[in-house]
Amino acid sequence: MKFLHPQNLVITFFLFFAILDFYPLAPFMLTLSYLAFAAMALAYLIAHPEINLIDKSNLGPLLFLGFWFAYNGFTLFWAGDKDLVFDYALYIIRYGITFWAFSILFRAEKLRSRMHLLFGTIFLLYMLTAIYELITWRHLPSSRYSGGTHWVPTGPFYGENIFAAFIILLVPFMVFLPKVINRKWLNIISGLFVILCFVIVTIQGARIAMLSLLTFIAYYFIWHTSIKAKLVSLILVASLVAYVVIQFREPITQFQSLFERQAETVTTDAGTLHMSSLQIRKQLIRETVDLAASSWFMGVGGGNYEYEMRSERQSRTAWITNAHNYLMELLGNHGIIIFFWFIFLYGWWALRLYYLYRREEGSKKYVYLMYLSSLLMFIPTSSLPSSIRWNYHIWIYFAAINAISFIPQDSPGTPVQSTEAL
Repeated sequence: MKFLHPQNLVITFFLFFAILDFYPLAPFMLTLSYLAFAAMALAYLIAHPEINLIDKSNLGPLLFLGFWFAYNGFTLFWAGDKDLVFDYALYIIRYGITFWAFSILFRAEKLRSRMHLLFGTIFLLYMLTAIYELITWRHLPSSRYSGGTHWVPTGPFYGENIFAAFIILLVPFMVFLPKVINRKWLNIISGLFVILCFVIVTIQGARIAMLSLLTFIAYYFIWHTSIKAKLVSLILVASLVAYVVIQFREPITQFQSLFERQAETVTTDAGTLHMSSLQIRKQLIRETVDLAASSWFMGVGGGNYEYEMRSERQSRTAWITNAHNYLMELLGNHGIIIFFWFIFLYGWWALRLYYLYRREEGSKKYVYLMYLSSLLMFIPTSSLPSSIRWNYHIWIYFAAINAISFIPQDSPGTPVQSTEAL
């Protein structure tokens, strides 16, 4: 049986690990699965020494990760808490191993051409979990609401902001899926899931997610639907809204009140007497730039951002010490070189995907637009939680982005001698 071939079992295990990493039910499971993943990857490399570990498709990101690791160690010379630098070194090692392994795996054309199905499956798991939480008010063991009853969905994550962040990161894979596989009936399912996403992020009070999702939906509706589809969609949505309002008047009134409060806070937060989340995020950016400047833009040391914020600075940020912005976290911890190198890497991926989107035709065109839209969603995704440094699966996502941003002939060979069973 082809499925029982060792290399196919390894591929299946890697993909299963990816789903587990995106769906972290418990910390110990995450650690055990990672150790098993690392052991499997090492065993496969030992059994197949002919595999080209580095090629031009993964060289750039690996150079960044390697320099980041070395620079993190260099910050030991001035970091206030040196133990935190060692902790951050472990994070970077895990990022590097995860990216490296999956960048090699995703060289296989048959895998690369189906990666969107992996992310679509993860998105579907998120939605099913949210539906379960909305119906039962119960939560998974990983949630901060576990053991009690609460109506705010957190999915497989600790808090609602993290869940909202990865919902909007993956929503383009559902929205563009009908165009990629050319199944018109999927438009209805896709539309229903988008509505569900908006309901979820509104309930969560994730205003950045709300605005990002609205912007993306508006872009898709205006530029990627026909006039007929626009009219039919408007009629169906209007009919659905009218039916729901009539049948579920009281819950809808409560939801409307919640939405109005969330929308109102976006424009009125600045005028409130207490510090709003918007004001806090603005102040965190100011404090980050000031921290970086005080270290001559070399960074305060790996993991030392929160350590340095636990001073009079936290009184200006309502006692919030996390950056709540991945770019600011990089700037604060590791300075301007790592900050700009990551921006360059991100921009390089975006430009490559845009070039491929403009070059291709048909369904292939929408594959690249799917990934490009998701990559753009990374900006609000990285600004929603307190930090995404603990969400290691983002480097599986980056490995996929990196792989798909390469024209097939740009990536020489594959590590898999045969992928016929895939």
